[in-house]
Amino acid sequence: MQAARVAADEKADESARREAIQLLAFTNYAVSGGMLLDILHKDPSQTVQVAAVTALAKFNDPQVAAELIKGWADYPDRIRSEVKAALLGRSERVIALLNAIAAGTLKPTDLTTAQMKFIRNHRDPEVRTWRRRFLRISR
Repeated sequence: MQAARVAADEKADESARREAIQLLAFTNYAVSGGMLLDILHKDPSQTVQVAAVTALAKFNDPQVAAELIKGWADYPDRIRSEVKAALLGRSERVIALLNAIAAGTLKPTDLTTAQMKFIRNHRDPEVRTWRRRFLRISR
């Protein structure tokens, strides 16, 4: 697949790589997840890393949240911001985020006031249960 070759090529033009990564978002996690995670964890360009997070966020695979959280300690602020957005984008990922806070991988202070409010007011009853348990956010 041409898009995969361009996306993984650190010597390729950055905008071409971003476009290739955007195309990989139309595959699935089984096909492109590993490569996108490699790009996220190893690529020197934060712009390319952001594209990888955005592509991963489009996948429906339950592994995405765990894999995004796994690298949390090593992410620079810009990537952490993108990862939080990806995690807040789906109910099951919000729960994974709350579990990561409970486990100490992330701290409640890693979330902005707006992100905390989003979780506090989340429609999903399971998210509300988890947030009460781990964030102790009042109704």
